[in-house]
Amino acid sequence: MIAISDPSLADHGEDRPVLKAVESFQKRYPGARIIGSAEIDYGASHTEDVISLPGVETLFSEGWPTEDTPDWVITGDLQAVLDALGITPEILAEEGIELHDEPRYSNWSGLSRLVQGLWEPWGRTDLQMSVFWVQHTEDYVGLMEEIWLNQG
Repeated sequence: MIAISDPSLADHGEDRPVLKAVESFQKRYPGARIIGSAEIDYGASHTEDVISLPGVETLFSEGWPTEDTPDWVITGDLQAVLDALGITPEILAEEGIELHDEPRYSNWSGLSRLVQGLWEPWGRTDLQMSVFWVQHTEDYVGLMEEIWLNQG
């Protein structure tokens, strides 16, 4: 398992950095289960979630869960992903994950956490942690400055 926490993956709905990162990992690790999720709060939360499973079309969800924002973007086959993982409506209900016909009201980050299951890395003390320096492209540095430092 590899888990990455990187502020450059948060976005305001224009660049889809989580999807780009997942697509990069898909090329490097074609047989891997890859789950990507990012959320940032601008008064309303912008979320981007990606679930990639071998043999199943990648599920991508991105948008703002408010009425006054542009349409929510969703691609892939949600039911195929749920079926591949054996996730039933009962499991979703048990975990408090609601998936609505209107995607902006669905709990995509909750679904991402459920898919991670036993391998969910955050907060675990039994995993070895490595910290390393990452150099980002000028575009991502600009995006991080705009989002995190309100410069731009």
